[in-house]
Amino acid sequence: MTEKDKIYIAALLHDIGKFIERGKNESWKEEAYKYVLNKQASKGYAHRRYSSIFIEKYLNDKEFISDYNPISELVLHHHNDNPSEVENYLSIDERGLLQQIVRMADDLASSERIKDESLDPDKYYLVNLESPFNDIVFKDENNNEKKIKNKQYLAPAKLGLSGNEQFPKNEKKSDNDDNLYQSTNLVEDFLNEIENIESENALLSLMEKYLSQVPAQTPTEFNGEKHLYKPDLNLYDHSRAVAAIAVTLYDEFENGAYKKLKNNIVTKNKKYIEQLSNIGNPAILICGNVNGIQDFIFDVKSSKAAKSLKGRSYFVQLVTEVISKLIIDKFGLKEANILYNGGGNFFILAPNYRKADIQEIQKFVAEKLRDTNLYLSLGVTEVSFDDFENFGDAFDRAVKASNEAKKKKFKGIEFDKVFSPFPQRLKGEGKYNKLAEALQLATNYYIGPDNKNEVNRPEWEKLFRELDYQVSLRPNVDIDKQGLVYNDLNFTSQYSSFRLAVKDLPLWTNDKLNGFENIVKTKKLSSEEFKIINDEKPNQEQPIKIISFKRLAQYAYFENGTEKLGVLKMDIDNLGKIFKDGLQKPTIGRVAFLSRSLKWFFEGYMNTLLTSNEFKDRIYPIFSGGDDFFVVGAWNKIFEFSFKVRNEFRRFVSEHPGITLSASLLVIDETFPVKQYARLAEERLEEAKNRRDIKTNKKIKDAISVFDTVLSWDDFKEAKILKSKIVKIIRLTNGNRAIIQKILNSSKGFATIQKEALFTKVIKMYKVWRLNYYLRDLVNYSKENKEEIKMLTKNIIEQYEELFFEAFKGNNTSIQIFPVAARWAELGTRNNLGDK
Repeated sequence: MTEKDKIYIAALLHDIGKFIERGKNESWKEEAYKYVLNKQASKGYAHRRYSSIFIEKYLNDKEFISDYNPISELVLHHHNDNPSEVENYLSIDERGLLQQIVRMADDLASSERIKDESLDPDKYYLVNLESPFNDIVFKDENNNEKKIKNKQYLAPAKLGLSGNEQFPKNEKKSDNDDNLYQSTNLVEDFLNEIENIESENALLSLMEKYLSQVPAQTPTEFNGEKHLYKPDLNLYDHSRAVAAIAVTLYDEFENGAYKKLKNNIVTKNKKYIEQLSNIGNPAILICGNVNGIQDFIFDVKSSKAAKSLKGRSYFVQLVTEVISKLIIDKFGLKEANILYNGGGNFFILAPNYRKADIQEIQKFVAEKLRDTNLYLSLGVTEVSFDDFENFGDAFDRAVKASNEAKKKKFKGIEFDKVFSPFPQRLKGEGKYNKLAEALQLATNYYIGPDNKNEVNRPEWEKLFRELDYQVSLRPNVDIDKQGLVYNDLNFTSQYSSFRLAVKDLPLWTNDKLNGFENIVKTKKLSSEEFKIINDEKPNQEQPIKIISFKRLAQYAYFENGTEKLGVLKMDIDNLGKIFKDGLQKPTIGRVAFLSRSLKWFFEGYMNTLLTSNEFKDRIYPIFSGGDDFFVVGAWNKIFEFSFKVRNEFRRFVSEHPGITLSASLLVIDETFPVKQYARLAEERLEEAKNRRDIKTNKKIKDAISVFDTVLSWDDFKEAKILKSKIVKIIRLTNGNRAIIQKILNSSKGFATIQKEALFTKVIKMYKVWRLNYYLRDLVNYSKENKEEIKMLTKNIIEQYEELFFEAFKGNNTSIQIFPVAARWAELGTRNNLGDK
């Protein structure tokens, strides 16, 4: 076990006692107090004693920790003792460089904590963690301040996918003095699972499972008075940040510019900052981006799309994961140094002296990626000690550096390897189809050093073998405990870790095939297009049969009479601004907390939404990760899914007015070219993000583009309500759909009329009268429903008039909900199959 290993584990576990101490177990209290009785440590900062006894009790027989005593000592003394309470007192500085590094890393990760006088320090274990969105404040393009109205909190709980515990609530502390660390067995369950841990990465993952909603703050005493810091940072993200910084500092002292000061650092009053800053910055932040993703994923034939799109998108995910692992392996870093990995990009904290090695890695990876049409851009920025207090700036600089590197994607590669003639590149759809199928069978996967002796490797793994890595998707239990299990937090008995991923597709089973054929038979659909073919039936040799886009469109036809696909792309607005300007205290831990939370929503909770009864087997997720997603499915389900995701996201971010989603929604034929609808979805999403305030003409985003019309989400909701009224009138008039064309005819030129009304103060009232005129005869289509039809048409006309005058006053509302609702109703009432 190297010194670096020891300092990594010590930094990772230095505050684990804060979690165990919250369990208020008398036996633990007595054991932790032995350090005081033996005069090994003073009474203050009790958590360090709990951390030390935890290491002694639970890590003493772990193979990956060959010597636990130095780790226990580093943890026990990461705060200075009271000299009068211990024998043979040594300050942190007197204990040597490793102890100093743990102290420095903890300082840098804990910058700018704020006292909260409203909390009772003696009952700190009842305090809930603040949502990471509580303190995000920034100004939009209209100079309006965006901040949360009502703060929300996360109670201590295990990480999960259901959202029951991961969504913030109003309770600032536990009700009725209920210690959830005891009553839910949170501490006890953690200690039981630690017995199964056999590696550093397994330990890190178990900490994520249990500590993601545990506040990192505990009481601190000043001048004889106890205070409690604001609980705005969780123990997991704080601990991994400390570990990443500690490893980085250690390497810089061993191999970098700080080597000459190894034995002359003073940590008291943070004097090390001035000492080391005079020599240079301690770290670099690497931002890696895989470019060309859109063209790579969507350059497929429509007829084969369901088989290859997922394979291609997951291949990109594997590329970013392998490259980030390659970097930390080459640099001798740890998993915690990967601060973020998702959505085709990653961030790694590394020692400053490694800056000179980045170009060589860029060149090596670029040469291997050349035949895929994917490209890697590595951006690097130096990180100063001050940057740890405002890590959002460092993130922003690293992103900009990566964007600049995109312009030089072949830098350093020999001329002939880029511009010389090369054999025609085949798309190789077969290998991506195989990857998609293997992914559906896989329960876990493994990434590690390439095994050159292993034969019969899949074709899709070729790139990773060239990067000297092996990637195995495994359908069975991982017998060697090296694999990462997909979407299962109960991993410790059989796996080394877990990975949240939106991987599962709509698949045929015999029961689903029988159900499909029964619908066809019941509805007396004789067309050959509805007949299931042998290639769709799973068998022993080919157990994975993905439901094709054509069948998803047909499911929509069964439910509403229109055989169409829906395409939905969504992503977060103002994300760069949120990280750079929004976080009030953007330390490395808080930035990590926010980014991981958003990642959980798109890579974890999205699975819960997609597999719910409402959407299961009707939606195909092409990708979901980082801050966005792209799905295709039965058009009617896609409309409902857009509302579901938006509503759940708003709930997740505590209705923060500045953290919003924009989206594009298309309705297409299943034969429409994939590359075309991917491009259209991107263009329409940009239109939604460019939604303008009608008075100031500045961007307000938070919108959806549907039927080539940009609406606010509130207007889209109104369009849904209006659609339901139109559908009801059609049913009351025995299927007569004349109302649809009447609304469409009266809606022509709405956008122009709205602008004219605002800027010329002239309202074209004939538009209102025209709709009234068009709808007047609907009551004659059904004598028995005459009064109800009359009431509904009156309601529609009144809504029309109200919106017209709101638009005239310059409010950000849209009369365009009428043509949108009409077209929506048209799709849902094509025949007598019904509407949903």
